[in-house]
Amino acid sequence: MLVQGNDWGWASAAVLAGTAAAGLAFAGFVWSSRRHRSPLLDPELLRVRPFVVGNAATVFAGMGFYAYLLTNILWLTYVWQYSVLRAGLPLVPGALVAAGVAAVLGPVAERTGYRRFIVPGALIWACAYAWYATRVGTTPDFLGEWLPGQVLSGVGVGMTLPLLGSAALAAVPGGRYATASALVTSSRQVGGVLGIAVLVMILGGAAGATVAELRAGWWMCVACFVATAAIALLLGRAQPAAEIEMDPGVAHSTCTNRRPPPSSGRRPSARCPSSARCRPSCEPPSSMPRAPFRCRPAGGCSGRATWPPTASSW
Repeated sequence: MLVQGNDWGWASAAVLAGTAAAGLAFAGFVWSSRRHRSPLLDPELLRVRPFVVGNAATVFAGMGFYAYLLTNILWLTYVWQYSVLRAGLPLVPGALVAAGVAAVLGPVAERTGYRRFIVPGALIWACAYAWYATRVGTTPDFLGEWLPGQVLSGVGVGMTLPLLGSAALAAVPGGRYATASALVTSSRQVGGVLGIAVLVMILGGAAGATVAELRAGWWMCVACFVATAAIALLLGRAQPAAEIEMDPGVAHSTCTNRRPPPSSGRRPSARCPSSARCRPSCEPPSSMPRAPFRCRPAGGCSGRATWPPTASSW
């Protein structure tokens, strides 16, 4: 509807009918997820705040990401008159910088918190496309005008997009990682579809895109990344649902938590029957204290876990 709205008219019967059909389909999906025995979207995941916030931010990041990829190519081919092959080469520096930044910051963010990197990363990303919208001229200048924006963009991508996925999955309870990961990927793709649709609406057709319209496309990307930063402020400090420390070289086992009486003042204890791996298999209530427990069965299993990661996870 976004793509055809300008041609059909926003008040036309086709646009209104399509919007109503999309609304009904979404309502049916929500109803099915709440009532089906094996729903496509597990409602329990929507109670994990970092997961919900991370996915919402990913939608806006995906909108800006896919929209600027198309805008960049259109600028290079229609304004700077590059061939299609030559237009791909100026996009390589940003990808290389993003890969390096993500590789370095990923482990650091996992230890210290994702929000402190995602929020400034999204703002750097926004600055990169504010640079393009205001500094890139109609005369080709790769080193002076294009490359600085690529470096800024690469830093922003590396600090934002991969860390958003990690933040969304960090607090997901065990057993739901596959579904949660698929939903994060879907959020990025939905954002991409919306971003391209809005960009086409702004450009009014790629063949007739003007310099002013392409700059407006970059400003749309800036708005998406600012929205990403604003939403990421709500992440809090996303942490893993369970942090396990196991002695190397020891056969570990499954740990079943036993919550002591609230008045006892003791730490939660654990029992580890012999098996292949040591991990917490219970889901304690939200009132359970954030205290580590030890697994020390006869077989030598030793592990430590902290419950819960966030109050909203249970």
